[in-house]
Amino acid sequence: MIIYFSTNILLSALLFIALYLMKSAPFRLKFRLIIFSLLSWFIPYDLIHNLFGNFQIIQFSSEILLATENLKNSVNPQLTQIKNNVSLWEISIVLSFVGLLIFIKDTIILRKKIQKQLLNANHFKTISGIKCYSLLGLDAAFVSGIKDPVILIDDKYRQHPNLNSLLQHEQQHIIHNDHIWLLLIGLMQKILWWNPIVLLLCKKARAFIESSCDQACAKEIGKTQYQQHLAQFILDENISTSTVNNTYLINNFFAKKAFNIIRIKQLSKDYTMNNKNKTTLSIYLLTLLIILTTSMQSFSMKSEEPVVRFEDIKITENQIKIVLDTHLYKYDTNDKDGGIDNFSIAANLVVDLGESFVLKYDKNDFVFKVTPTLLKDGSIFFETDSTFTVDGEKFNHKPSLQIRRHSTGHFTIGGDDGKYTYELFLTIRE
Repeated sequence: MIIYFSTNILLSALLFIALYLMKSAPFRLKFRLIIFSLLSWFIPYDLIHNLFGNFQIIQFSSEILLATENLKNSVNPQLTQIKNNVSLWEISIVLSFVGLLIFIKDTIILRKKIQKQLLNANHFKTISGIKCYSLLGLDAAFVSGIKDPVILIDDKYRQHPNLNSLLQHEQQHIIHNDHIWLLLIGLMQKILWWNPIVLLLCKKARAFIESSCDQACAKEIGKTQYQQHLAQFILDENISTSTVNNTYLINNFFAKKAFNIIRIKQLSKDYTMNNKNKTTLSIYLLTLLIILTTSMQSFSMKSEEPVVRFEDIKITENQIKIVLDTHLYKYDTNDKDGGIDNFSIAANLVVDLGESFVLKYDKNDFVFKVTPTLLKDGSIFFETDSTFTVDGEKFNHKPSLQIRRHSTGHFTIGGDDGKYTYELFLTIRE
C-alpha cells in the first residue's frame, strides 16, 4: 500500500497547507475541499498500479518462462511486492469491514433512540416546510432524518428569547443537506477508523459544517446580533447529559466548550474569497491536477525495465538457450468425424548444462523434464522425460535428441491405441 499511502498523504498535506493559507476563506468551500480529500482515501491506487504492472509481468513471463538466477531475482521482488500489497489490502479490508458493521450498528441504535423520543415530541412550529419538535430532557438541538428532515430541540429552549436564531442555524443545515453529509462523513470515519489522517479530516469537516451555518446566520441576522445570541445560548447551556450529544452521526448545536468559544470568536472576522484566497485555491487546484495527472500517466506508462528480449539475455559457458515447442493432439475415437483436442506449449528457456529442468502444467497433468549434456563434438544431447494424461490414463515417454548448435531437433510419438500424438521441437539458440 506504499502508493496508496504516499499519494493520499501527499494530497492531505497539500490540503492542510492550503487550509492554513486560506484561513479567511468561506467555511463551506473549505468543507468541500476536505470532502474531496476524504474521497481520495477510498481510491485503491496500489491496485490500479498493480493492475497495469501485472500486464507488464505477463508480457515478460511469456517471453521467458525461466531465466538465470539473476533474472529470477529481478522478477521475484516485483511478484513478492504484489503479494504483500494484496495481503495488506486484505488486512485493511477486514478492518474497514469491522468499521462498517459498527457504523450500521450505531446508525440503527441512534434511529431507534430518536424514534422512541419522537413518540413524546411536541410539534410546535413549521418554518419553510420544516417541522420543528421539542422534547423533554433532550439537552440538544439538531437535525434528524434523511428524506424529510426535522429539527429537534429540548423543550426548555422553546421559550428562549433567541429561539429563532437557533432554528435558523438548524435550517441552514437542512438547506445545505448537512444531515446527509454528516452521515457520509460518519460512514467514512468508521470505515477508515484505523487511519488517523482520515479521523482528523472528519473532525475538521464537522467543524467547518457548523462554522458555515454560523456564517450564514450571521449574514442573515447580523454578525453582532447572532454572535450575542450564540454566546447567550452557550452561557445558558449547562453540561449536556443528552444520549445523542456525543454521537458522530449528528452535529449538536451545543458543541464542546472549546469549540463553542472558537465559534464565537470566528463571528468577529470576515470569511470571504479575497485575492489571496483565490490565488491559493488556484495554486492548490493546479497542483492537485498535476499530481493526479502524473499518477494516472505513471499507471498507464509501460515500464521498459522488466521487458527483456530473449536474444539479449547473457548466458555463461555452462548455459544454453533453447526454444521449446510441444504439441499433444488427443483424438476422440468415438467421433466419426475425427475430433481433435490440441494442447500446445511454447517457451523460451535458459538452462544449465548437466542439470535437469522441469516444466509443469495442470492441463493434462503435463510434466516435461529435460537434461542437456555437452558432447565432445560441440553438439548437445537432450534426455527428455514427458508425462501426460489422456482420458484419465497416464502416459510417459523418454526420447532423446542430439542437436547441433543453431539447429532444431524433432520427434513425434503416436499412441498405440490411436488416442494421441505427441510432438516435440527443440531449437538451440545462441
